[in-house]
Amino acid sequence: MKARGPLLLTAIALLAPAPGRAETPAGAPEAERRAQLAARLSVARSADAGDCPDGAQLAALVAPLLHGPRLLDARVDVQVTRDGGGYAARLRVSGARRGQRSLDDAGATCAALA
Repeated sequence: MKARGPLLLTAIALLAPAPGRAETPAGAPEAERRAQLAARLSVARSADAGDCPDGAQLAALVAPLLHGPRLLDARVDVQVTRDGGGYAARLRVSGARRGQRSLDDAGATCAALA
């Protein structure tokens, strides 16, 4: 099994619904679920963090890992930057859940973060 980075796992945790709280209908086709998920993710990458996933790529990675057909009514805005010390991701959640998360990785690529 491929290791999952903290950015991916945090996005999953923030978008997974609490019991009884969801809005995507059961049985929705995978393409529809992925599109709805992509609409809830906004990813802004600095020019030097282009090896990190964009919004569509992150949605494609997250969608199959969410258990069940439902998504939480929340929006996750992600900013990913890179400097000489590694990568940093800032996640801001609004909607049904609110909050912020900061993730940092000193790796030479975004692979460990994403």
